[in-house]
Amino acid sequence: MSKPSVFICAQRRINFLLLTTTKSFVYLNYATKLFVAKRVKMSKENKPTAAELEILSVIWERETATVREIFEIINRRKPMIYTTVLKLLQIMDEKGLVERDKTNRAHVYRAKIKQSDTGKQMLRDVVQKVFGGSALKLVQQVLETETTTAEDLRKIRKMIREAEKKGESK
Repeated sequence: MSKPSVFICAQRRINFLLLTTTKSFVYLNYATKLFVAKRVKMSKENKPTAAELEILSVIWERETATVREIFEIINRRKPMIYTTVLKLLQIMDEKGLVERDKTNRAHVYRAKIKQSDTGKQMLRDVVQKVFGGSALKLVQQVLETETTTAEDLRKIRKMIREAEKKGESK
């Protein structure tokens, strides 16, 4: 883990601005003993990691969940330590992916990002990075790789017809 970057204010050498690895800053004024912690909005989009997506999937399913509930659900799938889940949720809170209800003693979290928005953004990224922006190549890959039932194909055809109608009405 890298150390925080420290910047000394140009006007007064007694004031420090510490930028942490989680994109937060702490303003320390040694003259007045003022310590203020504030989150800085990241300029880069906050994309959830695989572990964060696993936690988000539990929260999306339940709408709100305590750390203990999330831990128990994920731990059934694969071994995980409670404090790891807690730390990931704290990082996700700093990234703006979830928020903690501070009125309760228990750490209760809810998602700040929608599952549909996350899925759309991640799919756009995959289409651009893996398939060169071609939806046709993406669909072709899915149909060649995944088992597709007759019912799935019927629904896909219906979606294609609806998309064609939307395209014609524009």
